This record gives sequence, C-alpha cells and structure tokens, in this order.
Amino acid sequence: MDNTGGGSEQSSTDSGDADTDLLRETIQQFLDVANYVVNAAQDGEWVETRKSVLHDDTYAAVRDRTDLHSNHVQSARNRAVDALKSVLTTWKQGAYASLPTFTTPFCEYNKRNATFYDDHATLSTVGGRVTVEYVFPDETRDTLHSQYFLKCDSDGGYSLARGLRCATMRTARVLKGTTGAVVAFLVAVLAGIVWLRRETARRMDELRRPANTERELVFTPDDLEGLPAPVRAYFENTLQEGQPYIDTVRLKQNGKLRLGDASSSWRPFTATQHVTVDPPGFFWDASISLVPFVSLRIRDLFRDQNGSAEVSLFGIIPLDRG
Repeated sequence: MDNTGGGSEQSSTDSGDADTDLLRETIQQFLDVANYVVNAAQDGEWVETRKSVLHDDTYAAVRDRTDLHSNHVQSARNRAVDALKSVLTTWKQGAYASLPTFTTPFCEYNKRNATFYDDHATLSTVGGRVTVEYVFPDETRDTLHSQYFLKCDSDGGYSLARGLRCATMRTARVLKGTTGAVVAFLVAVLAGIVWLRRETARRMDELRRPANTERELVFTPDDLEGLPAPVRAYFENTLQEGQPYIDTVRLKQNGKLRLGDASSSWRPFTATQHVTVDPPGFFWDASISLVPFVSLRIRDLFRDQNGSAEVSLFGIIPLDRG
C-alpha cells in the first residue's frame, strides 16, 4: 500500500493488511475500555452509572493503558453506562441479569474521529488514520440494496430511496475489502442516522405545512355546548375564558410498553409526538429498546384523513408497514 501523505493518513485505493490490523486493534481496545468501565462501576452491590463520576474514575487510567482516540474512550464509556443501566432496569423488575461483558467486535465512529468524503472515508485508529473506499451495490442487479441505494425519483424529488442514497453517498454505507467488512456496520449506522433525521424532518414539514397557525380564536363557555357532561365538567375546570386555542403541540413521552400479550416483558421506550389541530393530524415517533444497542422504531402518521404506521429496526431496516 502506498503512503503518499507523509504522515499517518494513508492514501491508497485499496486498504491493505496493515490498515486492517490497525482497525482490529482499535476495536479490541474499544471493547477493553468498555469492559474496564463496567468493572470500575461495580462496588459490591452498588453499580455506578453517572457518566461524570465514571469519567473521573477511569479516563486517566484508560488513556494511559490504551492508544485510543479520546473520543473513542468517551464513546466506550458511554456504551458501558448504557449497558449497565439496562441491567439495572432488569433488576428493578425482579429479573436476573449479569453485568455486561463486551465481546462482539464493534467500535463507534462519529464526526470527531472519522471524516467522510464522496468516495472514501478516513478513520482514526490506534496507529493514526486509515483511508477506505466505499462500495455500492451493482446497478445491474435488482436487489433490495440496489433499490434503496440506487433508485431515485426521475424528477429528482425526495423519496425514501433517494433520501437513503443521498445520506449514504455523504457518510458511506459500505466499505471496500477486508477493512470494509470490519467497519461497514459502523458507517452504515452513521448513514442511517443522517437519513433518519432527514426523513423525520420531511414528515414533520408535511404535517405542519397545511396547519392553520394564524387563528385568533379564544375559548368561551359557549364552545362547550353539546358536549357530554363529564367532558364539559372537565373543560370547565381546566380552561379559562379568553384562553387562546392551541394550534400545534409537541409531547415528549417515556415509559414502558409490551410488544405482545400480557405474558410478554415490558420494554422501555421514548417517543416524541407532534400534533396539529386544524387540520387534525399527528406524527408519533417512538424508539423501543429490545436489548442493549438494539432498538425498534415505530412511527405513526395521521395526515389528510389517512393513517399509516411503520416498524423498523434501528429506524432504517423496514420490518412492517400498514
């Protein structure tokens, strides 16, 4: 592999064995740090989950014993804290769960330790930056990958496929060679995050655009005429005469729900719901934790007198639609 950069950043069209070894060592050290934080968090029956405390207790030691980028160290600590919180939730429900041990090869990249270009990405490792190329599906093969990555609207408008492809072109979906096999999942997650944010923003815009936010209506007791007695009594106690009508609402929700019958376990979820009054509509965007680092995304949309629902893994892999 040629090194034309004069420094730690490699500039070749094919990542070689040396880059692969660096990535694998980076991943191993990332797992070691996460496991180190888990061990440091346990003190008898007490398990510390405050990130600030664990940062003070572990950061200096971890930096001394590893060659990881500082952002990798913080990401590994945050992963450990998330896994510990999941275990504590299980304990509170009266079920048994052992403290987490990180063994599956993975490492987290973001804009602080990776740079994405149109045709390649550079990634921080324990031995400097390495460069890897993207590889996209064969345009001649009609597969699910090609449908999502390569097919765009003929008029250039926004679509699910176009949104995903454009996000992928900027943040990288799959990488080339053996190195790509190691980090493809990491880059795919970043691409999915970009696409998910854009898709959510697009749906919010579609919901809000026709909403009438310039009404000057205020509440009067006459508005309660014809309502059932319990509803009327409730509004009489909660609304004040002259109070302006609300046009749009955003609700933050968190709690637990079941994905099956009464025998299924409770799963923690967070959600944001946007509601418009005139015309009536809403968009409910929920994330449900299945196991550590695996989440189910459910999005319900009601607009123009039509409802729809989508279920996906991580918000990017479709599972069901109705």
